[in-house]
Amino acid sequence: MRAARRKIEIAKYHLEHLLARLETNPEPIERSDPPIDVQAHFEGVLFSVKAEIDQITELIANALNCPYRKALAECSERLPELKAWRKDAFFDELNELRRLAAHHAYVKRPAGPEQRWIVDDVGSSYEGPRELGPYCKAAVAYGEKLMNLTEAAAAQLVSTSRV
Repeated sequence: MRAARRKIEIAKYHLEHLLARLETNPEPIERSDPPIDVQAHFEGVLFSVKAEIDQITELIANALNCPYRKALAECSERLPELKAWRKDAFFDELNELRRLAAHHAYVKRPAGPEQRWIVDDVGSSYEGPRELGPYCKAAVAYGEKLMNLTEAAAAQLVSTSRV
């Protein structure tokens, strides 16, 4: 759990630096790609939140003595809150965007009247913000929600095992 919690702290670090960078020096429309520091902090949030999800999934797999790929699904059947978290469209969105960032490419472009950097739709049903700053805020909140659900479930298991 400690390692997963640390991944959220790393995501928050990247989020803080991304928001500061976007606020102090938005880039002109002429750029075809965001500056390296903007992309690095954006991907830092993505990779850290996804790593937290992977680490918690591994903990669940070990606790349930089941394969990693089935751990979230099996645990979701036992915990309605986790099932709702997993069914959120952001789950598929994060998985696909992280996969594209790691193995292929994804579209980042300026959009809107203020020409803010956005990430294009990756084919999920996610309908939340696309602008990099708000998108990363949503990603960190999504990761924190999983951490809170996991900690609450672990505490509940411990208290019921003492009875």
